[in-house]
Amino acid sequence: TTATMNLFKFLNPSGKFLFISSDAVYTGATEQLYTENMSGFVDLNDPRISYIESKRMGEIITKINGGVIARLSYVFGCGGKIGDTRVVNEFVQKAIVDKKLKISDGRAMRSWLPVTNATEMLLNVLFHGRNREVYNVANVEENAISILDLAKEICRLTDVPLEEKNQNSIVDKSAPQTMNLSISKYEKEFGICEFEKMEDVLQDTINWYREIVSMVYCFLTFINRYMKVILVRKHTGNSRRTLLLSLQILFIGEHSMETNNNNIFYNYIYLDPRKPGNYNYGTCHFDYEPFYVGKGSNDRYKRKHKKEVQELREEIRLSGFEEIY
Repeated sequence: TTATMNLFKFLNPSGKFLFISSDAVYTGATEQLYTENMSGFVDLNDPRISYIESKRMGEIITKINGGVIARLSYVFGCGGKIGDTRVVNEFVQKAIVDKKLKISDGRAMRSWLPVTNATEMLLNVLFHGRNREVYNVANVEENAISILDLAKEICRLTDVPLEEKNQNSIVDKSAPQTMNLSISKYEKEFGICEFEKMEDVLQDTINWYREIVSMVYCFLTFINRYMKVILVRKHTGNSRRTLLLSLQILFIGEHSMETNNNNIFYNYIYLDPRKPGNYNYGTCHFDYEPFYVGKGSNDRYKRKHKKEVQELREEIRLSGFEEIY
């Protein structure tokens, strides 16, 4: 609320101001379809009371200062972050990462608004809405589905099982069971909306999160290898051989495999049997000091290598030891 008041202080006299409120202001109302002239009532013990009342206060400040208000429903689509706990994003992440989805109570009905439609509607309200007016920004009532049906659709699109449990959380009990917003006022002023299909938007959201999870996995893999490089350099110094070993662990990895032209590619590591000990690099443990990491197929590990590697291999053989790899 303080931020809203401060923003009005910096607003150009001819500027536009849009306050994005929430359908949560209807909490406590008993109607099946909410219009802009309705309001709810919140129990002081409601765990969401701070959020709800802050939205109501923001609306009052906006009306006093001549701005326009949009009461936004549940928005979903691409652009979410890892760890986002909003219901659609959370369900999609759990389906992708955990390979299953658990739900305690999915009876509540919600109007799910695609983010592209939400953007278009909010811009219309901002640039063409009447000052001090409130507009519901939501999907049509006919497109509302329960949270359980939403979970089932996400499970179908990700091909994972759904586990239902009969247990309600505190927030589930406080939230209204039905939240459908009328957009008659919006469509009367700005025209009929053409909403994207929910299945298509859910599929795009799933693809979005799959790409993010893949990028995060690659980043963590690189960091894991980087930590192994630090351990290698800590245990074996800063020799040219150590640097070579470090770079190969960093960019190749110690367990990577790929298939190309029906050949199996593998990584191999040469160990120096003259230097026994405990050599630990991250999750890798060796009983002898490693001095070379390579990648190849067939009998590549037996063939000749660079001069410095061959010299070490020859020294080991001349010392009466067998190669360890």
